[in-house]
Amino acid sequence: MAYSPAVRSSYEESRKNEFRNYVRAVCDNSCFSDDVWFCNRLARVPSEQRHELSLCFSGFSGKYIELVKYYAVIRLMERRSVKGIQNALAAFSSFFNFLNRAFPEADWKNCDASVTSHYKHFLDVTKLSETTKNNHWKMLNSFFRTMNAWENAACRNPFTTSPYTAARKYDMKYIPPDIADKLDAVFCKEHVPLHLRCIYWILRLIPSRINEVLAMKLDCLKPYNGHYCLFIPTWKQNGGYLEPEIRAIHLENTGVAGELISLIWEQQNTIQKIQKHLQSNYKGFLFVCTDELLAVHDTHVNKYFREICERNGILGQDGKPYQISTHQFRHNGITDRLAAGFTPEQIRFMTAHHGDAMIYQAYNHLNLLPETIRQRQAYVLKEPVTGEPAILFGGRILNMEEQLEKRLLKNIRAHRVMGGICSDITGCKGDMTRCLECESFVADAAQLAFYEKQESSWRVKAERFAGYPHIRDTANCNAELFQKIVQNIHRPEGIYDEQLTWKTP
Repeated sequence: MAYSPAVRSSYEESRKNEFRNYVRAVCDNSCFSDDVWFCNRLARVPSEQRHELSLCFSGFSGKYIELVKYYAVIRLMERRSVKGIQNALAAFSSFFNFLNRAFPEADWKNCDASVTSHYKHFLDVTKLSETTKNNHWKMLNSFFRTMNAWENAACRNPFTTSPYTAARKYDMKYIPPDIADKLDAVFCKEHVPLHLRCIYWILRLIPSRINEVLAMKLDCLKPYNGHYCLFIPTWKQNGGYLEPEIRAIHLENTGVAGELISLIWEQQNTIQKIQKHLQSNYKGFLFVCTDELLAVHDTHVNKYFREICERNGILGQDGKPYQISTHQFRHNGITDRLAAGFTPEQIRFMTAHHGDAMIYQAYNHLNLLPETIRQRQAYVLKEPVTGEPAILFGGRILNMEEQLEKRLLKNIRAHRVMGGICSDITGCKGDMTRCLECESFVADAAQLAFYEKQESSWRVKAERFAGYPHIRDTANCNAELFQKIVQNIHRPEGIYDEQLTWKTP
């Protein structure tokens, strides 16, 4: 049972004992009063090291240490990961140390805009990246939101809106098809260690997180009704419960699935022979390094995959060895299945997602596959593929012919936006009010008069509010967006600005 609403609604004194005792539920040898909690019962894979499962409170003064501990317990009860809480503690340590120095008489419950203004200045002069500063701000927002009712004292949350922006690198998480093909060729070769070949092809064929793969048991593959079931644990969507959910992936013993089954059999036979030599906590798992008799760690896998790129001349667009990570395969697996016509329900069955939002918002990179999507859309609409330029929107083809427009709008995910159509609002990775800035937005040329009027109107506002820099700059920004659309509509057919993402060959 997750405690989210109930825990936050009332922090009665009688519940403090419950919070304190919960530490014993996740730690064998730690208690609430300790400065370090080793949450060994939350280990997911045998290779997880002590520092990855430890929460350290030694960086906090006596004034705040107990408060932060209660926050950590509450988040553990809400099934948050140890790593996520570790990151939060680092942000809290920075903030409370700043608060003690800059406002020694202040109490955290009385923090206001003045405190956050000074803290922002403090962060601005550090060498932290913009993304890290944004993460610190978000974690403090979580702290004030979570502890708002602590000891029946309401407090303001001055961290609700972050002044920093996180770098968005969604599409960098998708491995380009040409690089994926080169990796496939390498990992078909016998010289690649067996356990790494096996891990690679599981990641490549079944959208999974690396820790899920490394937690697979030795008896993970079983015959069933003429085919095989591969059992893969997952913790993410169940919120980090002590016991994982188990996904059952059905495999036919033919083609590429048959090759994967053969690899797993070979790995099982290899590990079965060394079981008697393994430490007790490593026994019964599929992936162990046979040379060192140690469980495989995710950093070991990532390091080897990058070495493969370097040794085999697999280069990125910058001409340097491609910096691959195991989590990219999950993005590829989901995106490629969306492109192939799999439904979200079918994908959820493989990934253990509990809804469509993450699939469309975080793992959807269809905008990188314009030709594939154009072919798929033509097939779905039963229209012949022509040589006309593809107008893409959110990874789907969009032409403004009346018949196609009607068909698109029948889709529950389609939505009219200002001056055009978004064919899939669930794939929107930003603020939906900023469609004009979206790289996938394609304007309806029939609304040229509307765009010209909007440009003129914002120019007038910019002049009228010349003495108010914030309003003036906002008006000029909007005017430039509409101006760019007007300019693109006036250009020859098929010649679009780079921000609108498409051009004819």
